[in-house]
Amino acid sequence: MLGVGFDFDHTLALDHRLERVALLHVLERHASATRESPEAWGKLIDQALHLYRHGACDLESALRRLFTKVCGTTCEPHRLFTEFVAEALALAPSHVTAIPGAQALLTRLEAAGVATAILTNGWNPLQQKKIDLIGYAGPVIVSDDIHVRKPEHEAFAALARLLRMPPERILYVGDSPETDIAGAIGAGMRAVWFNWEGEVYPADLPEPEAVIEALERVDELVFTSAP
Repeated sequence: MLGVGFDFDHTLALDHRLERVALLHVLERHASATRESPEAWGKLIDQALHLYRHGACDLESALRRLFTKVCGTTCEPHRLFTEFVAEALALAPSHVTAIPGAQALLTRLEAAGVATAILTNGWNPLQQKKIDLIGYAGPVIVSDDIHVRKPEHEAFAALARLLRMPPERILYVGDSPETDIAGAIGAGMRAVWFNWEGEVYPADLPEPEAVIEALERVDELVFTSAP
C-alpha cells in the first residue's frame, strides 16, 4: 500500500487570506497618521508576504520592514510581530474552512491504515492551528520548522523519513504545479495534481502521475496504483 503526503493550503483547506487580514488589523491599531495611507497597506502587505513565501527572508524580517514603513521608525517591530501572531491565531477559527471532501478522505485513509502526513510551507504555530481546525491529528511538517521550503528536495526527503517509506511509495497531493508537483517529482515521489480550480498545467514542468478535480479520487489512486 502507498503512503500519502498532502499539501495543506488550497489542498485540504482555505484560510481566506488570514495573514493579510491579521496584518490589516495590527496596522489599523498602530499606523502613524503621517505614514502610508490605508489604501496602500494592502499592496505593502502583499509585498511583505511575497518576500517571505518566496524565501527571500524569514517572516519576522519581512514584517519588520512592513511595520517600520507603515508605523514609523519609533514603533517596536518585534512587539507588533508578536501581536500579529496572536491576531492570526485568534482569527483562525473564523477563517479556516476544509476543502469539500477533505475531512472524509482523511478519515477513510486512517480507517484503512494508510500512512498519511502533511508537508506544508508556512510557519508555526499558525499552520498547526489551521490543521487542527480541520480535525487532522496525523504527523505534520511545517517548512519553517525544518528551515527548508517546498519545492526543495530536502523538504520532501523529510516527508519520506517521517512516513518511513521510500519516495516512490508515496503519493504527494498538492495544488501548486511548481511547489508541489515539480518538487515531489524531483524528489522521486508520485505526484497528484489537485486541480480543483480548473487551471492549465504549465507546459515546462514535469507532468503529474494523475490529475484530480475532487479529493474523493485519492482513495482510488491509493488502492489501485501499481506497486
